Amino acid sequence: DPIGDLERWASTTSPEVPARRVEGPWGAFAVVDVAVGSGVRAILYAPWEGRPAPTRAELDLLILVGQHAAAAMEHSLLYARVRSQADELNRMAAIQADFLRGVTHDLQTPLTSIGALAVELRADAAVPDSARADLESIAHQAERLRRMVGQLLVASRLEAGAVTPLQEVFSVRPLIEGTWSTLRADRPFALVVEGRPH
Repeated sequence: DPIGDLERWASTTSPEVPARRVEGPWGAFAVVDVAVGSGVRAILYAPWEGRPAPTRAELDLLILVGQHAAAAMEHSLLYARVRSQADELNRMAAIQADFLRGVTHDLQTPLTSIGALAVELRADAAVPDSARADLESIAHQAERLRRMVGQLLVASRLEAGAVTPLQEVFSVRPLIEGTWSTLRADRPFALVVEGRPH
């Protein structure tokens, strides 16, 4: 409801006293100020006509009611703020997931084409051996990128709750040796696998 004359009058009656009995054009009222921080203020008022002035115990009770009302208002404001932030985070997460899905889908097709062309050229007898090694590296890196893009897609599906993770057991040695040979580093390399091979 819009603020009326009674509320305006109640708000200007001795605001330095948090709970009080005041008399005015509308009769006698018990008035309690409620403040939440510096930005939010409220007034509780109740008709007090024909009753004696509140005792100290009644004023203390009214102050306590005002403090509880202030706490409830503060919790309501905090909840509204947190809810707004959560909605914004959910909106941003949805945008991120859509972006990831779009990018991964758009990248998979050209990477597959690059890998297929490299394999096809490598099979051509007219291609020199030095170029075959480069084509092997291109095919390997294209497949590696395609797997990474696929993992991004899986990660976005995991975040959306669309898939559940599946554990996989694999041998580490071929992965490391393939990566080292792709780097073509002029350094000695020895791989020591201790423990189980997979």
